Amino acid sequence: DGGIRDHAWAELSTGVQAPVVRRASYENWAFEGCPHHGPSLAFTRDGTAHAVWYSAAQGNKIFYGQLQSDAAPRALKTMAGAGASYADIAVDGRNVWVAWTQVGDAGRSLQVAASGDGGAAFDAPRTLATSDVAVTQPRLVVHDGKAYALWSNADGPQVRPIGAAP
Repeated sequence: DGGIRDHAWAELSTGVQAPVVRRASYENWAFEGCPHHGPSLAFTRDGTAHAVWYSAAQGNKIFYGQLQSDAAPRALKTMAGAGASYADIAVDGRNVWVAWTQVGDAGRSLQVAASGDGGAAFDAPRTLATSDVAVTQPRLVVHDGKAYALWSNADGPQVRPIGAAP
């Protein structure tokens, strides 16, 4: 109601039971339309739901948090501000990686920040790639404990190794 565009999540099952939809973000972002900035969600083996999302409720921001049932996310952090968009997340054990697109005076950049303590703290964002033309939303993958960021621009798809979390 009221055009609020905060995010929600639900666990889907193969049974006939309807999923319980839970609120994920609490910025009360009012927007009359479809913001086309979807969230990203990744689960650790212990069931912790790590999420990143975009909100323009109080300026453009990318948020990170660990989702809980019927409560605001814990470990909530602002990962990026003005010019940030299209975030993705990956987890592997206690390692958490967040990537996003950052637009600035010099064009677009692929930014990443990492956590080695389950999302309690992240290192400073660093630039993995730059482009002066349109880019796709970054995607993160983890293989053999190593994270990689993928994105495309006019030169085609790119795979950038991120390295280990701090």
